Amino acid sequence: MTDSKYSAPSSRTNTPMLKSSTFRTQFSTTIPLIAAYMSLCLTNYYLSPSGPGFRHRSNDSGSICPLVAILMLLAPDIIQEAFAATTASVPDESPCFGFGWLAFTVGLLVPVMRGSESLLPKEGEEEEVKVISMDVKKGSLGRRNSRLRPGRLLRDLESSCVRETGDNKDTIVEILESVSQPSTTHRSLWTLRKNHNIATVVFQFCLAGLFWYCYRDLSVPLLLSTSILLIEATASLPIWSAQKPSSHAGGCQGGAYALMRDKQTPPHHIFIIQPAKPDISNVRDTAALRVPYDHQIHAVSIPTFILISGGFLSQALLCTQLSDAAAVGMLAIMFCGTISNVAIAALPREPTVGGMELESVNVIVGKSGVVGALSEVESRLEGYGEVLVRQCFPEKLGEWEGRKEKVLRMRDVGNMD
Repeated sequence: MTDSKYSAPSSRTNTPMLKSSTFRTQFSTTIPLIAAYMSLCLTNYYLSPSGPGFRHRSNDSGSICPLVAILMLLAPDIIQEAFAATTASVPDESPCFGFGWLAFTVGLLVPVMRGSESLLPKEGEEEEVKVISMDVKKGSLGRRNSRLRPGRLLRDLESSCVRETGDNKDTIVEILESVSQPSTTHRSLWTLRKNHNIATVVFQFCLAGLFWYCYRDLSVPLLLSTSILLIEATASLPIWSAQKPSSHAGGCQGGAYALMRDKQTPPHHIFIIQPAKPDISNVRDTAALRVPYDHQIHAVSIPTFILISGGFLSQALLCTQLSDAAAVGMLAIMFCGTISNVAIAALPREPTVGGMELESVNVIVGKSGVVGALSEVESRLEGYGEVLVRQCFPEKLGEWEGRKEKVLRMRDVGNMD
């Protein structure tokens, strides 16, 4: 696009914007991190032999509390998969406190210090996905944008969009467009409804409050508060901005593309993703395509990430000083968070690209045949039907050309009349 609205910002204008963004990100990361370390110091005093919490361990065996620290080292892959899901969501979410956080943060130290651009696991589902650019002028191309992650998007589309009304053998073409979202700069009711981990955090604090009410022991609420603060600091790091998936299949904004299962020949369900409308275009997604990966911002994240890893390590050590009842309470809280993280990673979500949700605007079912369905697509979106025929149904190319000639002859006869 040559429009100045989408042109790349110059280095002169981009520098103050980058500094301002870096300052805001550092502020949103530093405050929770400072509060987390203050909470760690308070918890350390509370559980120390001279602290008020030591009396709760007087008659305990101490055999359960090491299990809490051990479980913080298990299943870091769940956290990774949850981050992969929440990074692409609208509004932004964070994984919940559960098993594996210590192993996850320590395991990411090496790629973060190395400056790796990719911190999230690659989607295994992407190998089964076929992406076709619908750029009629340049000819249909495959995906050129490495930051488009179609695997999860296609799975979410298949689960959330309009259900098929035709036979299993019918080819269905579904056209989707981006829809605007309410502002996510504040915790609106929309944000709370969409943010699935809020309910888990509230439930975890209810469990911690119930434990305090029963035992008058503040160790569990203190440790849970520390965990939430450390997770918030982790999720606010600027390194996650490089993990944001882009909504564009090609190398520039505005290109429509089609998604389908690659192993289905011919494909049963084809999704055409229309480009975002100019008035609701996602600025963050556009900027991600224009601005290269910033190693300066990544370098700023290194000391913060080391402190976060140290915070989780200190918390794991403090968990070994818990009473048996407090250890059981922490295990229950971590179990709830792990179940929530598994649900975040595994369950389909509302389909989102480039920070905007998708809305189905048209469903075309090929009950009269594949060529008939694609002809209807061609009548609505010129050039798209031909791209799909050539890429997905080459065996129907002769029938397609014959149908085109028939339509042209009928049009000529109509003009003569």
